[in-house]
Amino acid sequence: MADSAASTLSQNSGAYQYQPLNESAGEIRLLHLLPGPISSPIRVILESTPFSPDAPPDFEALSYTWGSPENPIDIFIGASGCYTLAVTQNLAEALPYLRLEDRSRTLWIDAICVNQSDMAERTSQVKRMADIYSKATRVVVWLGPESEDSSMAIDAFNTICSNTVVDWQTWSVRPTSPDPLLANGNVPVPLDEAQSNSISSLLSRPWFERLWIWQEVRLPSGDNIIVECGCQTIPWNSMCHAILYLKKRHSSDTHDTFKNKVNSIFALCNRRSSGYRSFSALLVDTKDCKCSDPRDRIFALLSMLDPSEFAGIEADYSKTVSDVYKNAALCILKSDQALGILATAGLEQSNLRLPSWVPGWPCRSLDRSLRHSVMAAGDTLVADIGQQADGGILQVTGVSCAIVDRVEGFKLPEYNSTTVTDIAHEIRRISSWINLQAPFKEHDENLIAFCRTICADNFADGAYPLRGDRLSLKECLQDLCFVLGLQGNMDSWNRRFLSDVGSYIRGRAFFVTKDGCLGLGPKGARPGDTVAVLLGGAAAFILRPVDGGHHQLEGEAYYHGFMDAEALLGPLPGNFQLLRKFEEKSRIQWMGHMDRETEEFYYEDPRLGDIPPGWKKKDHPSDQFWSWFVNEETGEEMKDGDPRLTPEALKQKGVDLKVFRLV
Repeated sequence: MADSAASTLSQNSGAYQYQPLNESAGEIRLLHLLPGPISSPIRVILESTPFSPDAPPDFEALSYTWGSPENPIDIFIGASGCYTLAVTQNLAEALPYLRLEDRSRTLWIDAICVNQSDMAERTSQVKRMADIYSKATRVVVWLGPESEDSSMAIDAFNTICSNTVVDWQTWSVRPTSPDPLLANGNVPVPLDEAQSNSISSLLSRPWFERLWIWQEVRLPSGDNIIVECGCQTIPWNSMCHAILYLKKRHSSDTHDTFKNKVNSIFALCNRRSSGYRSFSALLVDTKDCKCSDPRDRIFALLSMLDPSEFAGIEADYSKTVSDVYKNAALCILKSDQALGILATAGLEQSNLRLPSWVPGWPCRSLDRSLRHSVMAAGDTLVADIGQQADGGILQVTGVSCAIVDRVEGFKLPEYNSTTVTDIAHEIRRISSWINLQAPFKEHDENLIAFCRTICADNFADGAYPLRGDRLSLKECLQDLCFVLGLQGNMDSWNRRFLSDVGSYIRGRAFFVTKDGCLGLGPKGARPGDTVAVLLGGAAAFILRPVDGGHHQLEGEAYYHGFMDAEALLGPLPGNFQLLRKFEEKSRIQWMGHMDRETEEFYYEDPRLGDIPPGWKKKDHPSDQFWSWFVNEETGEEMKDGDPRLTPEALKQKGVDLKVFRLV
């Protein structure tokens, strides 16, 4: 009967034509979903209404998956259904569940309430989506119809929430149940295989992969979000609560699909990181999300940024992907005053024909960055990057350290198929390639250099207090000696060491420079490339000279012996070591130097020397590691960086700084 009624309506209906919105009045369209039984044709009324964040109308906003545009289904516009509008099958499937039987329901649904064929309107309305979702009476998340086990997953979430309390500031979970399995935080979460599979299945639904959902569920209050799966509902806060619990309580025996799904969705659910996040952090958080238009990689995140961070960027679908990405990269560089995003760029990173220094988001994912335990450029900031307007050129300043002489890529399978045997074999093969052979003397400098390089200098003793989730340099050297001296199967040995090394070398290459130094860099590196330390960069970089005196960025690199500002400031004195110190009061990890003899920690680099005339240091009244500089003559404050590390100051110290123009 429903199909017959819909067919009759279609025969007597014409295609709906949108009327323009009054932009000066701030209008949006709202959809009134007319009442009816679940099986009857969908009828809606579209109404244009002024919208102001200060006085919003009452409506609910729908967060859902658009789905494929193929084989669309008609819904009927107007009380009499005299017009039709084609919507995707996913949306057509959701509307009957959203409809009430006894009264109309007012919703904002982007695919219907925005004229998708009008690029100007689409651009204008996208800019308002943050206000629309944050000011909606409620946000309704539609996951899709029920499946065989979706109820089991939601029931498991509800059981967890009714028996535990979470503290998002500390990521702690406190049990409220006398059930010993739920109460004991040291035992794995009590889920059987069917429950784990049902949760994996629910979290694998396409909604969780959408990029736009980040603003749709993170901008509104979590109390105003409800999740619907068929006829079953659960508060969004309850789902987030359960995800935190599952992340903290799954065991090492939990199957990978379950752990991966929980971990990937945790960033979305993490209430501790609500509020503004840096552009760089959001791009990392959302790298596995999907969107149909690559420009939305940027546009979908703008509403979650501090306005000062995206000055100069706006959602404008008349711009090319290349222009949008270049503009975003520049904004991030200027805001961060650091070159962190260059670690995700490079010649191999994109097929979008972008300049080599612009990341092709979502970036090709390497297991780990090489920059988290090093400070190749010290506490410097990005120098003048120029206007970039001429031909997509980025101007950076730094030191040319060496020329690559030999390169050999690590031959490892993709992440899920790599074994510790594969990793051990590659370590032995590369060590043979550089002629590093057992037996080794105690404190063998060549062995230490090789170990530090394949571990990117990330050891337990690089943190204070010592990190329990890392091996020390001594332990890694012992394990490396064992690997290099053993022939045969390694599956039951040194798994932790081999797993850590594998996460750094997979997808990368080992290189030796003309002066004999070792390095780890992008797999596309080749002889003749330049190893450079660039101001504002934590890692080193591989640059390729090209015609016109320009360079192309190949990628980030670990260059042994130059990862603690040695290229700018020379070697560290005495027993000083670069490390991260966790400061309990501020809950911040500070990068600095510790004198291993006295165990005194210095936030300021011991090689810097006296403060230049006219400048004075201003210490924070409540934090011993937080200070900045004030120019006594001009009143200028330098809250980031150090006047002893400006390009001018470095040149006065005799540092041979060069300007690299990246294309």
